[in-house]
Amino acid sequence: MAEGGFNRLFQATLTDGKHVIARLPYPSTSHGIPTPEVYAWCSTKANPVGAGYIIMEKLDGIPLGEIWYTMTPKQQHKIMKQIVEWEVRFMSLEFPAFGSLYYQKGLPTERKVPLPHHNGSSSAELFRAVGERELTWAKAYAKPRLPYERMYREIYGYRLASPEGHLQNLSGYLVLGLGLAHH
Repeated sequence: MAEGGFNRLFQATLTDGKHVIARLPYPSTSHGIPTPEVYAWCSTKANPVGAGYIIMEKLDGIPLGEIWYTMTPKQQHKIMKQIVEWEVRFMSLEFPAFGSLYYQKGLPTERKVPLPHHNGSSSAELFRAVGERELTWAKAYAKPRLPYERMYREIYGYRLASPEGHLQNLSGYLVLGLGLAHH
């Protein structure tokens, strides 16, 4: 069945033989925020590319990181306000579930750690699940390392940074994130 650019169409046959069509709007079109259309994707390397991939529409615009420091404080404030408005819209969207883009069976088995599973659909439940997942992984695998960003390497005196600060930040995220989600 053909689909429109803004809706997914389903045809169903009822027990009495009658046919009906259900039209569901794509979530990417219901919030008024530009969202690229995904044309194709694969989460495994079992394809001609030999790797997981997502092929999506390129949205017009300039990456914010390329122009941020050339903007006036007033322009930066306007952009930050827009981002917060978008975040508020995103937080108000309801989905049947949140989760990984990948299926469990498609992930490599090395370095797996049992992670908290998220079954809810609210933002607060997602914040909790993500925070707990990251904290569980970090406790199992985090080790001292050089900061990725050069600026932070200078701050740490070009020495390995302990994961303790990150663990504390994740614990704080769990407290703060849940509080923000309820407002």
